[in-house]
Amino acid sequence: MKNLTTPQAIFFGLGLIAISIIISNYDFNIVGDAYADTSGLELAIERAGSDIAKALHKIAHEISMTQY
Repeated sequence: MKNLTTPQAIFFGLGLIAISIIISNYDFNIVGDAYADTSGLELAIERAGSDIAKALHKIAHEISMTQY
């Protein structure tokens, strides 16, 4: 790339700024909106909570069995 003079560099820089402003205002909606199906989420959370509670109860039971 050739060396730019000061006025050319300023003009080039201002041009890049102008292009970035124009691009930032343009809506590039290429992918579209995403929607998640959360119908089973509440049940899964409840099951995980009960599994954790059962595991903690089992751990507590095992600890109490190993104490002298």
